[in-house]
Amino acid sequence: MKFRWRDIVILFLVLSLSGSFVYHLFKHIYEEDARTDINMYALFPAPPKALVRVQQTQYWNRSSSDKQTIQQLFGEQMPILYQQLFALHPVNNVWFCLYPEGMICILPTTPEEAGKLQQKMKQLLNTFPPQKVSQNGIDVYYYADAENEFAGAFYANGLWVSSYNKVLLDQTLQRINLQIHPTQETNIPLAHATTSLLIPASELSFRVCSDDSVCWQYTDTWLSTDIYRTNQKMTFIFNLPISSSQNDSLPAVITDSLQQSISRYLQLKPEHIGSTYKAEDGNLYIALDYPTDLP
Repeated sequence: MKFRWRDIVILFLVLSLSGSFVYHLFKHIYEEDARTDINMYALFPAPPKALVRVQQTQYWNRSSSDKQTIQQLFGEQMPILYQQLFALHPVNNVWFCLYPEGMICILPTTPEEAGKLQQKMKQLLNTFPPQKVSQNGIDVYYYADAENEFAGAFYANGLWVSSYNKVLLDQTLQRINLQIHPTQETNIPLAHATTSLLIPASELSFRVCSDDSVCWQYTDTWLSTDIYRTNQKMTFIFNLPISSSQNDSLPAVITDSLQQSISRYLQLKPEHIGSTYKAEDGNLYIALDYPTDLP
């Protein structure tokens, strides 16, 4: 069989396109695997007071329920810059690590997307050109806002990190460079809702006993809750392990204790929190409702 020149050219183009497709497919899979392999807990300078995980920010340019939830619960701790940034440039799977002295934003992403975020920050904070400082071979950019507060940002090892607190930013960079890992295995629960809140269990001292002295204690490192929001209320969904052989009155005691702990921790009005629970197959499902029109 004889091939004409046109056939050879077409065959070459098909093979080239196929090779390019396969390359980009595997590159994408590798990047996704790299994102999922990141041990987020190992990156924190110290155990945070809370973690907020947002799986999607694509609707933040509207009055989305996720954005309203964050504003209601953490409005004073969440700089307006990040709310504007992720509305202007939507992202997936962004973490906000909350500390008494400030907040760190951590996003597993690619160098290309990190570059776009830097451009958007420059666009939002168009007061002065960003100052670039090289630390351990990593370029850290500092942007001045309208109040002369500086937000720093850098990209390293598959992570885009930003904070207004320079100490927290420097410590996070050091941990990323040194690849420090905790001595014990620590798992962060997976999120199911678009917005999830994770609280160190040590902050709640979560141990309860029923009237007949049957006791239960939460032993995991993190207490995780998925947050759903409607026009009338926020609902916090918890899934706690409980033995089916334990006292029947214990789920009610656990629910009441959790309601008090969460209201105290998030500074919510306890008298306005409603609760329901169901114990099933070794799990205790608890729903706490809080009106959206209250601070």
